[in-house]
Amino acid sequence: MAAKRASAALADYTLARQLFAQDCAKSAESKAGAKVLVAGGALPLLVDMLSSAPSWPERPEDAVGDKKETWLADGGGAQPGAVGKDLDAVRMETARLAAAALAHLAAYNVTAKHVAKPSVLSALVEATQLLEALTALWSVARHSAPLAELVATLDDDVMGAVVAAVLDHKEAVRHAAVLLLRDLCKRTLQLSQLAVDAGAGCALTQLLKDTPGLCRLHAAVALGYLAAHSPVLALAVIAAKVSQRLAHCDGEVPAQPFDQRRQPVTKSCVHFST
Repeated sequence: MAAKRASAALADYTLARQLFAQDCAKSAESKAGAKVLVAGGALPLLVDMLSSAPSWPERPEDAVGDKKETWLADGGGAQPGAVGKDLDAVRMETARLAAAALAHLAAYNVTAKHVAKPSVLSALVEATQLLEALTALWSVARHSAPLAELVATLDDDVMGAVVAAVLDHKEAVRHAAVLLLRDLCKRTLQLSQLAVDAGAGCALTQLLKDTPGLCRLHAAVALGYLAAHSPVLALAVIAAKVSQRLAHCDGEVPAQPFDQRRQPVTKSCVHFST
């Protein structure tokens, strides 16, 4: 009986974490709400939710080989609402909501400085939700050159991961990645060189071919930033055979600039490091 009560308590706690992350993501959409969350100490809790979640207690007698059933498989004494919830689904949704909340917090100058810390940014890089992580990193990088450099130089694999995400199979992920890459490239010659070394020229050129609309336009802008920093980088862009691809962008002007709209953070289950 005590084990069942403990199982129910952990189930309720895990679901409460998900509800907390959901409320934070909603509240952080406004500047006032974002300030309250930061002042109230929500940031470290959200960072913790990116990578960790409590595990359901398991009954040793239910173990068969490598497969074990949890208490929630048959209710296990959990309260209504918790029964049948899948642990992986709860963990993934909690991480997604936490990353979305951090992305909203990073969108405002007054709260971005709290998100722009190596520990927080590193947690985003390792997050399981690629779309939300890219959106949060972009929200930080777009504020200033120092913050862009902080994002791009967290470790040696960040720029390569961003370039790889530019060719992701999901269009929303490609869009978030190209926005981040664009705002990294426009800042300094060093960041543009890092992007070119990671293969950004070829990836952006491929994006011009495969992805229509705003995503294609932002890829063209990113290539322009790359080429503008130095003659060497301009030659690298030319070598990527970008000129014929730019013709596809002719006339594709959005009715409203993308950067002037708050973009909704949608679901993604792709790992940032893949």
